[in-house]
Amino acid sequence: MSNPPLLCNLFARQQGLDPIGYAGTLDTIVAFELPLPWPRGVFESSGRLPAGVHEAIDRFSREGAYRLRPLIIGPDPDYSVPGQRRVLWLERPDGPFSEYRRTEYLVPDAFLGELVATLIRGRREAPGFDHYRVPATGRDFLVCTHGAQDTACGRFGVPLYRRLRAQVHGSANRAWRVTHFGGHVFAPTLLELPSARMWAYLEHDDAAALVNRSGRPGELRGNYRGWAALEGPFLQALERELLTRQGWEWLDIPKTAEVLEQDAADDPQWAEVRLDAWRASKPSSFHARVEISHSLPIRPRSDSPELKPYPQYRVTLHKPAPVGQARLDAEAAA
Repeated sequence: MSNPPLLCNLFARQQGLDPIGYAGTLDTIVAFELPLPWPRGVFESSGRLPAGVHEAIDRFSREGAYRLRPLIIGPDPDYSVPGQRRVLWLERPDGPFSEYRRTEYLVPDAFLGELVATLIRGRREAPGFDHYRVPATGRDFLVCTHGAQDTACGRFGVPLYRRLRAQVHGSANRAWRVTHFGGHVFAPTLLELPSARMWAYLEHDDAAALVNRSGRPGELRGNYRGWAALEGPFLQALERELLTRQGWEWLDIPKTAEVLEQDAADDPQWAEVRLDAWRASKPSSFHARVEISHSLPIRPRSDSPELKPYPQYRVTLHKPAPVGQARLDAEAAA
């Protein structure tokens, strides 16, 4: 009898898959409490969702331009309130920023579906629910434990969640179990809010360093999937390079980034990119050429032998160039 194939994340690590560039790009995140179990494809039908939520998600999925990530988080005895459900709404601000704009609600169970659907349809506007808003402080660490979606997420995500849950206990930070948000191959994978940064392959010491921002961020270079605020992998690869060079304080600096030029092929192999950052209102500009150095054939699911090419990115930083102060001032004021 042959041995069963490795789980997709173990196979990916065995092949040396670097996770940078695989955070996706998100305009908005909505996360709401709903008890487990969560079936596979929980957002693909209305069976497990509060009334109206599936229809609202489906509508905006068809529109395409509105990049929404719906998530379900597991109720927690320390964070949850009996008879009520927590809803987190995060949206990408205009201009330079370091974190998404976060709004948090606690609503009676019966109003959960109405609030979530209203937020999605109104793209944040839900004035009838303003009196359910609650202060949002600290950082939220959402660990994918959705084993029904992929075995790797359950087997590796649950232990990480438990460690993080114990680590943040008594602080302003919170750790949540969360449904699938993409990237089984990076399990255990974590979404950090309100920054919307994604992390991969986190072990115990890695997670502690992330929560405490201890040591050097370069030590977590191979765990960083990227910042979902940036448009695509070329910019995400540059941002990681700068994080490893600048230190943890880099995460709190407002930024904007853009692709200046890229390969005209259907699957671009290179891009010239720039990232502008503001320290104490003083702008700095970083330019780089980012290229696909090679691709690795990886199994994206644990239950399938199919291989998919995963591009790997190489960053060559150019000498920093000045940025027009007038343009920077205009963007900062936008």
